[in-house]
Amino acid sequence: MVRSIVEFVNSCGMSTCLEGVETEELQNYLRLYQATWFQGYFYSKPVEIGKLREMVQG
Repeated sequence: MVRSIVEFVNSCGMSTCLEGVETEELQNYLRLYQATWFQGYFYSKPVEIGKLREMVQG
């Protein structure tokens, strides 16, 4: 179902974001779907806005 939705959205020229990526294994599997972005605990736990600014600004 996820693959079908991503393929449909991609064919419409829109961007996609798959959420809930918690492990490298899941990330590698979902990359086959060719989504635009991914997010989840694998990349970062939730952070306070001040901490996010620090992370982005370097």
